[in-house]
Amino acid sequence: EGCALLFFNDVFFEGLPSEIKGGNKMKKRIISMLLAIFMVAGMLPTAVFAADVVASGTCGNNLTWVLSEDGVLTISGTGAMYVFNEDSNVAPWFAERTKITSVVIEDGVTSIGAYAFYACWMESVTIANTVTQIYDGAFRDCTKLAEIVIPDGVTSIGESAFYRCSSLTSVTIGSQVQKIPLNTFKGAGLTSITIPAHVSEIERDA
Repeated sequence: EGCALLFFNDVFFEGLPSEIKGGNKMKKRIISMLLAIFMVAGMLPTAVFAADVVASGTCGNNLTWVLSEDGVLTISGTGAMYVFNEDSNVAPWFAERTKITSVVIEDGVTSIGAYAFYACWMESVTIANTVTQIYDGAFRDCTKLAEIVIPDGVTSIGESAFYRCSSLTSVTIGSQVQKIPLNTFKGAGLTSITIPAHVSEIERDA
């Protein structure tokens, strides 16, 4: 900005006829006005970014969440997500669940808490390979979720994790999962599922 103003001073003012240059006092006024304009313009990207955030907060000791205006819920940070339930201790984004169109769980997150996305309206989920555990009911009643890819980092899936995900048609289970527990996909609309060789147990109503 300073370079721009110096250039403006050297080129613009020197190019004006002497009768309208207005002297040093006028120069200072104009430069002050331009500096204020540059400063406001420099703040615009931050203001726009702030306006894009619908809600945000924490969801683990070292995890944060941000829901943007386009419906993307992003979980970032390191470590495990808090454990929730469908009644008294709902996830912090539960009140905004109808605004969520997709979920992105970034590298560093190690678990997806129980009932974390209970009844959320997202259509897609991206899970980082750092996630090792998906707890009970994590995606229960996500009726708009159409496809899920459980990455190879996941070793454990909880009961009813995708219970009543009625639009869920395609599932790929990561290579380290050994058990598909009770009610995992009960009530889903599966037409395609990939089960890895490591799975040695499929429980009732899975």
